[in-house]
Amino acid sequence: MMEDQQKLLNDVIELVWGPCIQPQLFKRWSQGFVFSSEEATALLQTMGGPCSIIAPVQAFLLKNLTLNYSMEQLKQVSAAAVDGYLAASLSEILCLCAVEACRAPEIHLSHHNGDDSEYESSLKLRLVAPERECVSQEEYEASRHDSSDPAFQHSRLRIQEFQSRGDLSEHVKSHLSDFKAELGVLCFLYSALLTRGVAKGSACFGESEPLISGEEAHGEQSLLNLLITGTPSSHVFDGARDLGGMKLLGVWRRPSVGLLHLQEHYRQLKVGWYLKNPLHPVWLCASQHHITVVFSLQRELVCPSSDVERGQQVFSWYDTEGNNFIQRDQLLPVLQHLGLCTDEQFIKFMCQELDPDNMGVILYHKFQDAFFSGQELHPPPDTFTLFHYNGLPASNPDKKVQYAKGYVTRQETLVPFDSLHDLTACLSSKWPNIELQWEANFKPSMN
Repeated sequence: MMEDQQKLLNDVIELVWGPCIQPQLFKRWSQGFVFSSEEATALLQTMGGPCSIIAPVQAFLLKNLTLNYSMEQLKQVSAAAVDGYLAASLSEILCLCAVEACRAPEIHLSHHNGDDSEYESSLKLRLVAPERECVSQEEYEASRHDSSDPAFQHSRLRIQEFQSRGDLSEHVKSHLSDFKAELGVLCFLYSALLTRGVAKGSACFGESEPLISGEEAHGEQSLLNLLITGTPSSHVFDGARDLGGMKLLGVWRRPSVGLLHLQEHYRQLKVGWYLKNPLHPVWLCASQHHITVVFSLQRELVCPSSDVERGQQVFSWYDTEGNNFIQRDQLLPVLQHLGLCTDEQFIKFMCQELDPDNMGVILYHKFQDAFFSGQELHPPPDTFTLFHYNGLPASNPDKKVQYAKGYVTRQETLVPFDSLHDLTACLSSKWPNIELQWEANFKPSMN
């Protein structure tokens, strides 16, 4: 059993780092989940690199905290209470990975009812942590001396398995110090990968590149998707796409927390409807080099599930450029995805109704009026408040990690492209034509 566990651990370490671990990259990731002294609920990131793990954990933490506390109350919450929420958030992410490992692939292609109780008896939850046996003074001194030696640090790690959410949650809560210690972030990453299943995960990750690479030791998109959806897909669009016979996997359902990407502003990618519309008003904000978090206490920023929202989502799958129209011959697959009538004569009639001038395109507003007449979308309010988190001290005023508060106003006219600050540009992929005013005239950084 010990040999099997060691092989599992070695497999996941190689998946993350490749066959050779660079000590300087390992050092960047050697930190625990620790909080800012200025913001009791904000996690610190000591060096560039592990934001792809710290930011998703921060997002789940904020999601759970803001369900029970106002922003004023968050300033007063006790350290013990925050630790409890951190432990619960870590456990929640691991359980999400476990459920997705159990779920059959075809479930992804249908509307899942959200009830995961059927998988409860087959969950296999794994935790990675340093062995807790007593060590001699010589071994203790050696561990301090070799703290940056990947081989030595990995030799101390052990795997524990749990069969229920309750057992896992209790263990994480009582052993939270393991995740606050020097290898805490890496132990959590290894735990998530092992819980999801290395063999299953590596098929999604691909085997050409390690998950942590580059001079700045950034994590791949698949790591973000693993932690916020439970599935280590490499893409941000909805569902799956076929590219020359190769199946590319994206996101299969609305996650608890979402994702926006600065590169969408520059039309280098397009984030799908699912990630833009999470179940809670918390979003990761990704740029090429870093990941931050925005969140709000205004629940109206999260649209409810409805037929008209589903119609908008499926329409967007074929409106890949975001121009609010699709090609005429794409109406059939749109209606197929929505489970609506696809009779040949009906399709012919609707194409004539929606494109009477034979322009070859169908506009979204005509599509909505035809199939969802009387139903309304739920637009965000004209003004709302957002908070921004960046875990790097150097990216905060006076190098103190704190939440920045911003006031958003939706404009009726187009906001000039060149005038947009990076964070505003990122947010505009979700809320077009917005202006942001930040308290204390500080513009938060995405770097």
